Amino acid sequence: MSETLSDTLRNYRNALDRLGELDPPERSTDDHRLEELRSRALMALVARDRVADRLKTSQPSPGQWQQLHDDDRRLADDLASHVRVLNFKTWRETRQPSAEDWWWHLDRPSRLEETEWLWDGISLAALTGVVTIAVDTSSKLLVGGVSLLGSASIVVQSSLALLTARSVLSSAGKAGLTQFFKEIGKNTKFVPVSRAVLSVLLLVCSGGFYSCLPRFAEHFRETGTAQYKDEGQFASAVENYQRALAISPDDFVTRYYLGSVYEDLQQLDKAKPEYQLAATTDPDRDNPETFEIWLRSINNLARLWILEDKPDRATPLLLRGVYELDRFGQTTSEMLPPEGFDPEKFEKVRYALLKNLAWARLQQERYTDAERRLLDAFALDADAAPAYCILAQVRQAQEDDTASQAWEDCLSRAKATKLDEDRWIGMAKAFLSKE
Repeated sequence: MSETLSDTLRNYRNALDRLGELDPPERSTDDHRLEELRSRALMALVARDRVADRLKTSQPSPGQWQQLHDDDRRLADDLASHVRVLNFKTWRETRQPSAEDWWWHLDRPSRLEETEWLWDGISLAALTGVVTIAVDTSSKLLVGGVSLLGSASIVVQSSLALLTARSVLSSAGKAGLTQFFKEIGKNTKFVPVSRAVLSVLLLVCSGGFYSCLPRFAEHFRETGTAQYKDEGQFASAVENYQRALAISPDDFVTRYYLGSVYEDLQQLDKAKPEYQLAATTDPDRDNPETFEIWLRSINNLARLWILEDKPDRATPLLLRGVYELDRFGQTTSEMLPPEGFDPEKFEKVRYALLKNLAWARLQQERYTDAERRLLDAFALDADAAPAYCILAQVRQAQEDDTASQAWEDCLSRAKATKLDEDRWIGMAKAFLSKE
């Protein structure tokens, strides 16, 4: 009785079952078992030959086609794990199979396998980029001390990088990925591609995280500002401002606040560089909030130069500040004011600029211009002490008879809790005591 297609397919599956019963050669050093493996592999290949011959004369049912498809995939996967110890080349020389008999050519790499070096190169390049981003991110987030947000971000990113690198580069990781493909019924020839895809995906995720770092900077700046203005925690505020600047070094708003903290701490040698960097930024006049801060940076820097008795360095800054504020005021009067515009805030900034400009002119002994600037300041705030105290110094320098009244006006308004005004209170008392 001749063998049917069903019998041939069954014999093929039985040969595969016998092949699958043996341990992989990596786990066996027994020459006898190695020969047994080769014998069973050859039997499976011959059984597949018989299937091919039978298919030339028999039409399989859909179920038989599916059975053959599953068994062929099983044959390819099983022999792929043994290909290093099987004698495919010798068997082909004996059997002389055609190119269509793919099962006799399983030792030959597929196109994907031939380009494994390329995929490994892509994986390595992507992982190098991941490591570079991780190192740069760590250097930014750990400035100013360890924070919960920064530490958590670094741990997550580093863990993902290490897990991916282990899966992609290590022998154990590659073997595990290959086994995973077998378990889910996928062709293992796609393993190199999958490693590259995983690496590139991690690089994309790392790049996406890196692009979000400016939001971290905003968070650190807002936290620092709350600590500085609301809680009086100057040291913590400095740490958070430094973290923000490590991420966004060009953020002049953060530099202004950091300079302000240093100034309040009387660390003027640290405050000045922050104000200088903030003042060199080109202001955005369409954003009232940041434009105001830029003007304050100029004003505070000029004041520090005045305290060092260097009015020639302060005056250009103050004149530019007044000029820019005039331009801004003209624009807002001719057009609808930009969103967030607060006239009272800008009046206070103008007052500070004019007061300091008059102070610089006093040091330059340009008394007429100093008085003119003070009159403009009085028009903005007729009760604030600084303009009265500087006016008193101008009148005293000119030996004007009204100097005593000016010092009395200064003394009645000045507050000892403010550093400049406390100094002027002493000057007023000293002058009036001589009268």
